[in-house]
Amino acid sequence: MASDAAPLVGMEIAPAEKVSGKAPATLPATAPSKKTIHFVAAFVLVAALTACVGVLIAGGGGGGGGGGGSSSTVVGTDDGEYWTCSDDPYCCAEEGASGYSKWCRCVDEAAESTTSSGTRASECTTSSECWNCADDLGCCANEGGECACDGDWASFGSNGNDWDSNAEPMWNTVHILSLKDADGAVTCNAATFGGDPAPGFSKWCRCADGQPTAPPTPAFSCLCFEDDGDGCTVVGAPAPAPTFAYSQKDCSEQGYAFDVVTRTCQPDVPVKDRGCYPRANCDADYAARFCDSMTCIPQGFEQECAGMAEFSGHGPKPSLSRSDMFDTDGSTGGQSATFADLAQTTREYYGLTMYTRILRVVEREVGEPITTSTSSMAQFGYLGQWIAPLARTKYATDSLSHASGMASIEGGVYNNVALGASRLPKYLAGASLYSYQPVSDVGRGWGFAERAIGCQYLGLVTLSNRVLVPASGYGFEATQDDREDDGGIFLGAGWVVLPIFPGGSTRDRTSVFGDASFGATTWTHVIDTAQFSGPLLAYAPEFWTRRVETWCDQTQAHYEGTGEPYDFNYPGEGCDREILGDVADACCVNPSIYDTFTHKPGDWWPSTGGEFPGLQGVFEDYTASGEALPDDYTGPTYWKIPQMLYPNHTDLEPWQLNARTYNADSYDHWLEVFAYAGESDDELEALFAGFDTRLNGSYHMASEGASFDLGLRANDQDVVNYMDIEFGSEFGWSFDEEYEDDASGDALDPAETNIYVDWQGAEDRVWSRYLKTTYDDTRTPRVGTEGTEESYYCAVPIDESEAPEGLHDLEYTLPLLGRANYVDHSYREDATFDYDDADAYNAWNETEQWCWDCTDATECELEVRSVVLESTATLYYRWWRFRDQPAMKQLAHEFPETYTEEVLAAMQKRVELMHEHWQEKDFIKKATKVNHKVELDHRLILDVPDGVPEYGWVPISVAELYEDSTGYGPGIDAGFLSADW
Repeated sequence: MASDAAPLVGMEIAPAEKVSGKAPATLPATAPSKKTIHFVAAFVLVAALTACVGVLIAGGGGGGGGGGGSSSTVVGTDDGEYWTCSDDPYCCAEEGASGYSKWCRCVDEAAESTTSSGTRASECTTSSECWNCADDLGCCANEGGECACDGDWASFGSNGNDWDSNAEPMWNTVHILSLKDADGAVTCNAATFGGDPAPGFSKWCRCADGQPTAPPTPAFSCLCFEDDGDGCTVVGAPAPAPTFAYSQKDCSEQGYAFDVVTRTCQPDVPVKDRGCYPRANCDADYAARFCDSMTCIPQGFEQECAGMAEFSGHGPKPSLSRSDMFDTDGSTGGQSATFADLAQTTREYYGLTMYTRILRVVEREVGEPITTSTSSMAQFGYLGQWIAPLARTKYATDSLSHASGMASIEGGVYNNVALGASRLPKYLAGASLYSYQPVSDVGRGWGFAERAIGCQYLGLVTLSNRVLVPASGYGFEATQDDREDDGGIFLGAGWVVLPIFPGGSTRDRTSVFGDASFGATTWTHVIDTAQFSGPLLAYAPEFWTRRVETWCDQTQAHYEGTGEPYDFNYPGEGCDREILGDVADACCVNPSIYDTFTHKPGDWWPSTGGEFPGLQGVFEDYTASGEALPDDYTGPTYWKIPQMLYPNHTDLEPWQLNARTYNADSYDHWLEVFAYAGESDDELEALFAGFDTRLNGSYHMASEGASFDLGLRANDQDVVNYMDIEFGSEFGWSFDEEYEDDASGDALDPAETNIYVDWQGAEDRVWSRYLKTTYDDTRTPRVGTEGTEESYYCAVPIDESEAPEGLHDLEYTLPLLGRANYVDHSYREDATFDYDDADAYNAWNETEQWCWDCTDATECELEVRSVVLESTATLYYRWWRFRDQPAMKQLAHEFPETYTEEVLAAMQKRVELMHEHWQEKDFIKKATKVNHKVELDHRLILDVPDGVPEYGWVPISVAELYEDSTGYGPGIDAGFLSADW
C-alpha cells in the first residue's frame, strides 16, 4: 500500500505493545501492520452458505505477499494471518469479488468449520508459526541482511523458539519508504527498526504490505544431477545462476522450476532427485507447494514434516579387547600369561592405533537440504575410538547422577554435513573435557557445534609443518584411486602417550593410582599416510586439569537442593581412593587429579567402532506385506534405506587392521630426546638424527566376535523405537574376524588382529535398499531391547520387485545448506560473523581472543593465506612459530612457572629438529595386510613458503568460511561459545 493512499475508514490502531510483544512502538495511523489493524463494522455480508460453531468473521486477507490483513467482525476480531481461504483452517466459505479475495471464517479458538475449505497451501499456517526466514513467504532478509520490498512497510522481529512451539510474537513495524537505499533496500537490524523487539532470539524482516523484491537469503545454485537439457552438463558442477521471480509462471515459461525459498528460477530437477515424499499430516499440503520445485524434499524446511525414519546403531563392531589384559583362564581383569613378566598394571595402557579403511559408506549425503542453522542430524562415524582416564567425576543430569570420565579422547573417520561436502569422509581428532564441556578444544580454537572458543580453553597444539589441519578435520584426496580391487586404501592413526611437553619422567608401571611424583603426559595424535607419517597434533598436559577447582565449585549448582553429598575438596581430599564403576561417590575428582590424562595414560581398555546416531534418511511404507505380524503392530511394513557401499570387490574385504594398545616403552624411549636435560644444540641434533621413532611396546587387540549392528527407528518412535536390520548368512552378509598369527607386528607381540567384511560366498554382494518387517518370537536379537516383544522384530532385505511401487522413485535430496562457518577469532571488517551480536551463544569477547593477534613478524607470518577446500569452503591459515601459536601463547600466559623462556626455547629447538630429521621416519607399525596408504587432501600438504623458516614453524587454521553462492551455498555462522570456569 503506497504511503500516500487515503486512510481506511474506520481503521483503528491496536495498543502499541501488541506490535512488538515487548516494548511500545509508535506507528502512523495508516500503518497496515499485521495483528494490529482491524475494520470495525456493524454488519457482515455473507455471500455463501456458511456453517460455524462459534463466532463468524468476514473479510479479506490483504496482499498475499505479506500485506496487512483486514476484516469485518460480528463479535471479536481475527488475527489477520491468512491470505486465502485455502490457507485458513477455520475458513467456512469463499467469495470471489473485486479487489481483495474474501472468505468467511470461524473466530472462536475452539470453533471449527463444518464445511470443507479445501487444502491449505501456505508456507506457514499463520505468521506466528513461522520460526525463521526460510519458512516465511513474507521474509525479505535475515537479521543483518538487506531487505527490499515493493511496499512501504516492513517488520523486524521473531516469534520465539521453534522447539518451544508456543509463539510469542515480538515485532517492530516501521515505514521504510524514506529509509530505502539506492537499491530499494533497508538493513534488517535494530537500528533501522527502532530497537530490538526480541533480545536473544534469531530475528528476520518481513514485508508488511507487499512482496520481497529480492531473495530472503543469498541464492544458492543447485548442482547438476544429470545432463537433462537444463543448461548444466557437468555432474556436480553449479547449475546456471538463478534469476529472481514472483511466481511459478515466471519460471515455467523459461522451462525452469520456481524455488519458493529464494523466489528464484532454478533448473527443474527430476522427481527422483527432488525426493518428493508426501507423508502423514503434511502430504497434500507439501505436494501442492513443492512438487513443482526443486525444494520438494522429504525432510521439509527445518524438518517441519517431522523428519524421516532413521538409521541407528554402530555398523561394523570389531568388539576388540586388550590381549595383555587376560588371566591364564581367559577371563578379563588379570595379567595375560603371555605378558606376565612385564611390570605393568593391567588397567593402564599408553595409547591406541589402528588402520582404518577409507571409503564412502553412504552413496549420497544425508541431511537437511534447507536449514537456517548448522546441520545437526546428518552425522555418523564408521570407525573411531573412545579412550578415558582412571579419574572419574560425579555430576547430575536430569536428576540422575553417575560416574563419568573426567575426559575422553574420541573422534575418528567421520561424516557430517555441517563440516562440508566431500567424496570421502574426514577424520576428526579431538577430545572432551570435564564430562563433555562444550568449550572443549576439539578444533584448535573451536569447541562443540563448530563454535569458536576463547584462548583460555585452548590446549590442542599443531606439531607438523607439512600438514594443514582444517577446523573441520582433515580430509582425503577425492581424486585418488580407491584401490577397490586390491584391498582398499587405509589410514593409520591413533593417540599415543609421549613425553613431548616438559615434565616427563620414567613411568611407574606398578601403581594403580597416580601421585605427585608421576610425570606429565602428552597425548599425541600420530598418523601414517601416503604423504606424511608422524606426530600431527598433541594436547598439552595442563589442558586436562586447568582451573579444575573452579569447575568443581560450579558443579555444586547441580546438587543444590537434592540432599546428595558432594565433596568439593581439592584434589579429592577426604575421598576414598578407589576405582569407580558406574556408581559415583561424593567426590568431584576420584581418585585424584593425578589419575587424569595430565599424569596418567588410559584406563581399562579403549572402545573402537562406529556410530549412526539417528541418521534420518529412511523412507517408510505401510502396505500390507503378507507377513504374519502381531495384530497390535502398527509400524512400517516396508522400508527404503540409503545405498550402503561396504566394500564388495572380493569375498573377504579388509575393514579394520592391526588395532594395537601400548605399554610405557615408547614413552620411556622418547625421553631420550625429550628429557629437557640441558643438552647442547649439537648433542640434541645428534640424538634426533639417529633416533629410532618407531612406536614399540604394543600388543594386538583381540576380537571377542566381530559383528554388525544397525537398526531402524520409525518416524513415530512410539511405534518402532528400534528394529534390527538382519543380514544373515542366507543373504551373503555378515562381519567376521580373521586372526593373523604369522604377522610381523611389534617385536614384543608379533600378532595382529584384522577385521574383515565376509560376504560368505554370496554372488550378489550389493546391499539392497529395500527391507521388509518380519516377526519371529523365537528370534535371538543381536541388538535391540532384549526380553521384550520388540526384540522379535527385524527388517530383512528384499529385491526391489518385492517392494511397494510407491517406494521405488522416492529419493532424499542432497543437502544444500547447513554448512558451518568456523568464524574468525580476530575482528575482521569483512568477516561473516556479527561480532556485536549480543546473543550469549554468539558473544565475541575481544579480551578472550588475544592469543590470535599477529603483529610481530618474528613470531608469525603477518600475511593470512587461504586455500579453497573440496567442500568449497575457503580455509584461512597463518604460519606461526611453534612456541607462539595461539595455544602455546595461552599456556605460557596461564602457566608462567612451567613455560619459562628457557623451556619454550628448548621446546622450539626440539620441534625444529623433528621437522628437519623425522620427515622420512616410521612411527606406527604398518599392518601387514595394508597394500595402499590413503592420500591426504593434496590441498593440505604444504611446502614451507618463502619468508618462513624451513623448520620450527607450523600452519594454523584461523577461519573456515563458505563465502559465496557457488557449490553448496553460503555457510551459517556457528558463532562463539564461552563458559564461567
